[in-house]
Amino acid sequence: MVVKINGIYDLATIDISQQPEVGGKAIALSQILQKGFPVLPGIIVSRQILISLLGGKDQFSALSPFHLDFSNYEILQNTAEDLIQKVASATLEEEWLNQLWEEISTWKTSHLILRPSPIFLQDQGMISGLWESQFCACQKEDLITGLKQVWQSLFRAQSLFYCQQQEISWEELGLAIIIQPAYSAIASGTFQTKSKTLEIQAVEGLGHSLVRGEVLPERYIINPKTRSVKSHQPGNQTRIYHLESQLQVSSLKETKNAILAPEQLLQLISLGVTLKNTTQQNFFGEWILIKDPSHQRQDDNFKLYLTQLKLQTSLAKTMTASQSSPSPVILKGIGAAKGQATGKIYLLRKNAQATFPKGSILVAHKITTESVSLIKYASGLITEVGGMTSHGAILARELNIPAVVGAKGAIQTLQEKEKVMIDGDKGEVLHPSQKETQTTEPSLFVGKKNSVLATPLMINISQNHRATEIANLPVDGVGLLRSELMLLPLLQKRSLSSWLSPSHRNNFIQKLAQLIGNFADPFFPRPIFYRSTDWLTVQQEDDSVFGERGTYSYVKNPDFFSAQMFALRHLQRQGYSNIKLILPFVRNVEEVEFCKTLLKEMNFECELWMMAEVPSVVYLLEDYIKAGIQGIAIGTNDLTQLLFGVDREQGEFRQQFNECHPAMLKLLKSLIQTARKEGIPCSICGQGVSLYPELIDYLVSWGISSISVEESAVERVYDLIARSEKRILLDAARKQMHNDDPHSL
Repeated sequence: MVVKINGIYDLATIDISQQPEVGGKAIALSQILQKGFPVLPGIIVSRQILISLLGGKDQFSALSPFHLDFSNYEILQNTAEDLIQKVASATLEEEWLNQLWEEISTWKTSHLILRPSPIFLQDQGMISGLWESQFCACQKEDLITGLKQVWQSLFRAQSLFYCQQQEISWEELGLAIIIQPAYSAIASGTFQTKSKTLEIQAVEGLGHSLVRGEVLPERYIINPKTRSVKSHQPGNQTRIYHLESQLQVSSLKETKNAILAPEQLLQLISLGVTLKNTTQQNFFGEWILIKDPSHQRQDDNFKLYLTQLKLQTSLAKTMTASQSSPSPVILKGIGAAKGQATGKIYLLRKNAQATFPKGSILVAHKITTESVSLIKYASGLITEVGGMTSHGAILARELNIPAVVGAKGAIQTLQEKEKVMIDGDKGEVLHPSQKETQTTEPSLFVGKKNSVLATPLMINISQNHRATEIANLPVDGVGLLRSELMLLPLLQKRSLSSWLSPSHRNNFIQKLAQLIGNFADPFFPRPIFYRSTDWLTVQQEDDSVFGERGTYSYVKNPDFFSAQMFALRHLQRQGYSNIKLILPFVRNVEEVEFCKTLLKEMNFECELWMMAEVPSVVYLLEDYIKAGIQGIAIGTNDLTQLLFGVDREQGEFRQQFNECHPAMLKLLKSLIQTARKEGIPCSICGQGVSLYPELIDYLVSWGISSISVEESAVERVYDLIARSEKRILLDAARKQMHNDDPHSL
């Protein structure tokens, strides 16, 4: 029988018929617990408790805000705050609390963890991050606070927006809570099976550093048949989360060779293989190792528990058209980001950007600064105008999202919610084939090369949710951290002027420091070159090269620039010495002198670079160096369009937008050689090296200090740099042999 006391369930005894009350996460844990797998004991507070807390079913229905327009951020935020306040001010019945506490007080633990278990989702994996688990002390008052914090997460703005856009009705809405004892961990992590492998990731302490992307985890690839380790990749961890009086974080003083001891690894492998054999499906799971005081020996003083399990068959599958059944072409344009994707069309309309459904094909006339943040939620991008170096194309390549730009007539030709396939290699939009096959999982280039590059290869990035993964690439750091794209999520929550007001400025600086730290931490000690914002109002639609861009905007209004500098100074004082500063779109020496003065007044010193993207820099470089510039990063995108008077957003001019034009080559050579003569480094971070591989031979031979590219180009550019360097060495050797041979002609 199911143990139920007024909406309280025992994790060990529920069955699938209770899913409408306890949610899918609770059912998954209960099923493996009942099969004998190690799961900590748990009590489930059903969805009905939240409904009762808000006045019962009728009152809960009356609170529905889903008739409101959540594409209006102010309406969405006000609605969320109102519902959250209702939960905070509601009172739980004392008799019910006593019954719940009676169940929990039998556990020998000083802390509890409260895990949300949504009722309304078939696929729990689609929304990781919307609702977070909460830790609390094992005390009745702390438990009340923890329960309310989890319930309130259901009504946060992003949760309400997600539910409305996924057409989840208010009546379906509900959140159960799994309550379990919580302990400090020896280690924790994830494991998942694929067709022929078991992958294990591990971090020291609790798993918050892994969930938050603050760590490069230790990683094992296992052969499930032989249970042998195919590969082991050590991790890089600077933060350890643990429980004392509350959740705390400490710094890792020294790096271990391995987080998992051999006995611990063997037990994890055995658990993973047994789970695969029992479920007969691939899965993704989370685990935790805690100390077992009943064991006296140090080497077996641990217990292993599962904390979450998701079967892969429930996950949404990305499909692409079969190569054996070609589809007719609907539109043609420029293939701006490689790959193929299939999905439903979403036509971007004015004032409707926030309603974008995740996984759709985004179709727009052009990508503006207001809409560029939607690309990371799309499975593909189609624009009517734009070229290879437009903002949308750049971000699509960074995120490995297929993109077709310059597809004229796309908005008139394609219908809302129509299913299409896009081919970013050929620049085509096609009808999807009836035969579809699952997309192969993208794999990171791990850089197991025989050659070591003398020319540092770096990466351009703006999306912090991928920083830890990308830090695993064979790159020497971040050559360009695009602050404009990184900041967009913050600026969509509140306007820039509001963030910079006295009441929000400090909070903005803290949030900005956290965002930048998400890049600096996984790459440490490799350098991070932070390019401060290239225009004052990042949300403006007009991003003309002749507008209030770059350092000119700092002179007119220094508040935004100084806020960024305070964030960098905060990180520097925390020990992140790897952060460097690049000033964007510098037009004259006075702008550099202004920024230097401001930094001096802030008592902030850091390595100061500037973007070389206005053609006059070739004549003024020595003056910039005298003003304090310590390095330059060539931005070929703006430099090319300003040199030739061609708008890079207009795809029809792509033949004239040529970074290998003789005039452009002369300009690049002059910049590199002047930088070398003056003794400062010179990097290049535009799209030219990705689009024109032959350019790399010139750059390496001229002595470029480093080359920075998008993730999608890392492997190819790595090989091209290695080939260029070998060619230079070979030519030098041949020349020396010729000089040494007295009989040579």
